[in-house]
Amino acid sequence: MEFTAKGRGRRAIWIALVAAALAGLLLAGARAGAQAPEVVSAPANLSWQATIAPADEPGERLVVSGQVFAPDGTTPVAGITVYAYHTDATGHYTKTGALRPPRLQGWAKTDGEGRFEFHTIRPAAYPGRTIPAHVHFILWGAGYPRQWTDELRFEGDPFVTREMMAEAPGAGKFAAVVPLQRGADGALDCTINFRVRTVSNFKD
Repeated sequence: MEFTAKGRGRRAIWIALVAAALAGLLLAGARAGAQAPEVVSAPANLSWQATIAPADEPGERLVVSGQVFAPDGTTPVAGITVYAYHTDATGHYTKTGALRPPRLQGWAKTDGEGRFEFHTIRPAAYPGRTIPAHVHFILWGAGYPRQWTDELRFEGDPFVTREMMAEAPGAGKFAAVVPLQRGADGALDCTINFRVRTVSNFKD
């Protein structure tokens, strides 16, 4: 009986140590996410609609809209912060050529139907490179950890490969290469949807 009691005591201590270690890792991850520039810089009051590029920003006007869904792929999630950023019409993130902080960036918070919408310009590809023009997104909130998504790319971009296009049909409504349409106001419109993860895909 004495040996069993000691064994149970050691097991309880081991479980407590493992639990403390896991809690520490989770806390470290939460602190890292909270210290991320896009999280720290997020405005306090967000709408489901946001403007990234002001009216006087050079470039072709673009409206990016979409929805965020739960891991099941069907349930819309309200209260998700959607952070988006991209290059300008010359393919640069900043006037100096640095990568961060991006000059064209914005935040929205999904509404009751999981919707978000950004008003901006169509980004350009990086100068001298063959990477398609794209928009970056990072999501967090509503009980879900900070996470990056696939980049939004556009059909008809000369740098979008056949392999990228071939992946789109299988992704269904979560395709990352999307068509562009011309709206009544003359701006380009496109739609992209996201499915949030329960575990962050950031390493920090």
